[in-house]
Amino acid sequence: MQVCKVEYNIAGDYVQVDSVRLGNNVVVVTGKHLKTARIIEEMHEDVENPEFVINGLKESDLDLDIFTFLERFPGSEPRYDYHTEWEAFTRMHITNFDHWWQNQTTKKGRNRLRKSEKAGVVVERVEYNDELLDGIVNIYNETPIRQGRYFWHYNKDIAIVKKDLSRDLARSDFFGAYHDGRLIGFMKLLYADRMAFPALCVSMIEHYDKCPNNALIAKAVEVCAERGIPYFYYGHWRRDRHAQFLEANGFGKVLLPRYYVGLTGKGKIALKLNLHRGPLGLIPDSIQEGLKVLRERVLSAKHGD
Repeated sequence: MQVCKVEYNIAGDYVQVDSVRLGNNVVVVTGKHLKTARIIEEMHEDVENPEFVINGLKESDLDLDIFTFLERFPGSEPRYDYHTEWEAFTRMHITNFDHWWQNQTTKKGRNRLRKSEKAGVVVERVEYNDELLDGIVNIYNETPIRQGRYFWHYNKDIAIVKKDLSRDLARSDFFGAYHDGRLIGFMKLLYADRMAFPALCVSMIEHYDKCPNNALIAKAVEVCAERGIPYFYYGHWRRDRHAQFLEANGFGKVLLPRYYVGLTGKGKIALKLNLHRGPLGLIPDSIQEGLKVLRERVLSAKHGD
């Protein structure tokens, strides 16, 4: 079984990590002290035969402690008898655009979309080219702080931005939000099986009052409905004002089962002690929320926001 290096996104940067292919799944290895294997595109594909993958990992030359995978479309109960933890995602179930508008968005969400239209914001499906790239880099470089944290893509070299956004073009659409002919926001929407999710959705803070993100989400819902895609994911569920924005636009919280399999004695002990979650996993949620608020205040003071 050949081990090779692949690029994997960690905190906004693509780094080289070890990987192996087991059937239809490419598994990558991350972690320093606790080596964890996971499917490189776990939101794109299912693990159809977990035991095959687990046995393959045990027989490989990889130095591994834990294997984890996600069940993207759960039933009423988890399908597998492994160590299971529920992971919260933001998801919308799409039937058609009118149903979304009338029954899933809130009054606040509808008002913000009307406000965007009145402000003259126009959302279009756009070609990925140098003109779009220039506009995206301009959006990236507006501010180093977004939503109370450092913005991964601020001040990146344009060649790196182009390389990052060129991934998965065959299964992606780009949408641009324009005001007076200027790009003020964009979304890269990825399609996988019965779902779609934005790889990126970023707008200029200068034009926040024009609600470009609301307009981008509306266009994505329209396209998903046209393509018969029933699930629109928007990343992990977050307990902050961003969650309020998403709820106003028809998203809700869904729990997906994540499975963990200890491959070594070290890995099994780590699972029992909850060490597989990292340092943050040992901190209660209430304290984590307080730390996030503190971080936001410190960064805002530092950068004069």
